[in-house]
Amino acid sequence: MQVATAKPTTDCPGSNGTIWTGPGTSISYIKYCGANFASQAYKQALVGANLPSFDLCISMCDSINYFQNTKNATGAVFNLGGPGSQALGTCWCVQAIGYVLGSDASFDIAVQPSQ
Repeated sequence: MQVATAKPTTDCPGSNGTIWTGPGTSISYIKYCGANFASQAYKQALVGANLPSFDLCISMCDSINYFQNTKNATGAVFNLGGPGSQALGTCWCVQAIGYVLGSDASFDIAVQPSQ
C-alpha cells in the first residue's frame, strides 16, 4: 500500500528574485525559482527535513542561523521534482562558499546575498 502525500507548495515563479527576510533574524535571502547550486568551492548540507512549502524551508534554515547566532546556513534548497531518491518537499539547509547557481526545474533555492 502506498501512502498519498500532498504536493509541496511554492510561490514560484512569481517570487523569483524577491527578498525573503527572517522575522527574528533580519537575515535576507533571495529566492530563485527553478534553480540549484551548479558548482561551488565548498558545500555542506547542515540539515534536511521534509516540509510542505518553500517558505517553511527557508524559515527552517533561517532558524538555524538564529539559534546558532550565525549566518552559516547560506542557502535553503527545496525539492519540488523528487529527483533521485529524495522525497518531494525535501528541504536542505546548506552552507556554500564560492557558489554558482544553475537552472534546475526540480528545485527552488533561496540564498543570502553576498556579504
